[in-house]
Amino acid sequence: MNRGERREEIFKDDQDRERMIAEELQRRKWRAGGLAAWAKGDLSKVAIAAPVRAETVVTVAWLANRLQMGTAGYVNNRLYRWRQGVLR
Repeated sequence: MNRGERREEIFKDDQDRERMIAEELQRRKWRAGGLAAWAKGDLSKVAIAAPVRAETVVTVAWLANRLQMGTAGYVNNRLYRWRQGVLR
């Protein structure tokens, strides 16, 4: 794999993560601009973040910013508890 192919994969990933988030927001009938109205640790936000984190190379900090969930540490804690089955 040469550098150009790797770069193309990165761009696909950017599109994939935005698409995944947009589909989940649409399914929940939320608008991206309205994310701030929901609690930082809202289970729906965690449910959106978990598969995006698992299926892409997105950072926790990016998710925290994109979904308006507070700090990366807080989001990491929510995702950990989600994976453990404590949050559901």
